[in-house]
Amino acid sequence: MSPDLLPEPAIVLDGEGTIHHINAEAAACFGRTVEDIVGGDLSRLVTHPGQITDAIAAADGDEAWRCELVARRADGVPFPLDVSGRVIDRGPPPRTLALLHDRNVGDGVPNLAQRHFEVAFDRSPIGMGLYNTDGRFVRANAAMCQLLGRDEGELIGMRDQELTHPDDRDTDLDAARRILAGEIETFQTEKRFVRPGGEVVWVIANLTFLRDEHDRPISWLGQFQDVTEHRRLAERDSLTQLFNRRRFEQALAEHLRHGARYEPSGALLVFDLDGFKAINDGYGHPAGDEVLVEVARAVGGRMRETDVVARLGGDEFGVVIPHVGAEAEILGWALVELIAGLHFSFAGDRPLVTASVGIAPFAAGLTDSEPLLAAADAALYEVKRAGGNACASRAPE
Repeated sequence: MSPDLLPEPAIVLDGEGTIHHINAEAAACFGRTVEDIVGGDLSRLVTHPGQITDAIAAADGDEAWRCELVARRADGVPFPLDVSGRVIDRGPPPRTLALLHDRNVGDGVPNLAQRHFEVAFDRSPIGMGLYNTDGRFVRANAAMCQLLGRDEGELIGMRDQELTHPDDRDTDLDAARRILAGEIETFQTEKRFVRPGGEVVWVIANLTFLRDEHDRPISWLGQFQDVTEHRRLAERDSLTQLFNRRRFEQALAEHLRHGARYEPSGALLVFDLDGFKAINDGYGHPAGDEVLVEVARAVGGRMRETDVVARLGGDEFGVVIPHVGAEAEILGWALVELIAGLHFSFAGDRPLVTASVGIAPFAAGLTDSEPLLAAADAALYEVKRAGGNACASRAPE
């Protein structure tokens, strides 16, 4: 029997897991074409192909068999798949016709939500989304729509991955694989959504699967609490409103991870203020605070939106500058000039502070921030020993 004659997804395979025929409906389950699949191995389509070959081997004669397993679509998204089959040609080699049932097909997910979660879902003050196992919205409450800046009609059919910040997508996919594999039941993480205008929203995400009467996962249920303002307060220096050291170190680690996957491009810049102690001693701490605030304002206004500017503590500042090369040192000298030209209310027209700037370029294969910080600090202290008000660069070891 040819699978092309069947109205439902079907494949023909041998006992080794090689696919000899597949109809268009089955190919569509995996997000692939017939030509892309025929002649290939089951391992391209499912995570544990041995479940099928073992079921075929265990079937006695013409006895039908079935199994449940986790499959993969062409984009890597996992989904639960029910497979049943029967030997149709004893060969050699023997061949089996297998029928596929994608649990995302049909209306079971919305109906289940309607029966069990109607009131709690719609009236929840935090964002709630119901997804099929591909991660596509089938329902979103009002709080979720407000969180994402989209109405429900726009969200239905969209995948959660489309709305998630690119740097957080791999974590979501890994969680989906682990839950489908039965390794964990629920998953909690902090992640970022991106609204239509580009605004980033931080949430605490709690994800779990709803299961049918046979304990099989059929849909995702997600709860999302907006913690954007909490994170903003937690990662900002209270005086200057620049990022604090904790956020700076996170940003540096993120850029190093990105550089490990792609061509490294960027630099770390650290600087402190020459003569700052004398201002505190001579004019008092309110004057010192004014200097720090003014330096933060001036430097923050000079940098790009993609740069991360932070107060690391005291009069020490740091800047993560992605996607630059030799021009990082040009920027360092520009900051030296900028800070030397600042004026403050308590000192009239007299410039009182300068900056010592150290730069360390990102290096290929570098994934640890410590060598980068050490190189930038060493360059900074080299400037200090020479009298300050200058910039130096040093490569990490």
